This record gives sequence, structure tokens and C-alpha cells, in this order.
Amino acid sequence: MPYAFGGIMIAYSLFSFIAGRLVSRIGIDGLIHAGGIIGCVSGIAMWGSAIAGYNTVGH
Repeated sequence: MPYAFGGIMIAYSLFSFIAGRLVSRIGIDGLIHAGGIIGCVSGIAMWGSAIAGYNTVGH
């Protein structure tokens, strides 16, 4: 369990750093737009995998 928490904190720190760099390049509106698109594509991929029968992580 502590390894999972440590991994999450490392990923959170890394992506916070990346977001800080990206917001200075493409602006907050562009970053929000890109996040919305990524969220929609991810949701469609999850829906498609559920329809295909892949309902668990181990499958």
C-alpha cells in the first residue's frame, strides 16, 4: 500500500510540473480544452472496452 501511495504522489508531482510548463506555453484555456478532449476520448475508450467485455483491469 505505501508503494501505491508513493507512486501516486510522484505522478501527481510530475504532472503538476508538466501542467505548469504547459500553461505558460498554450494558456489556461488551451490546457482546459485539451483536458476536455482527452477526457472525452478516454471515456469513449472505456465505454468501448466495456461493450467489448473487458470489464476488469486484469482482463
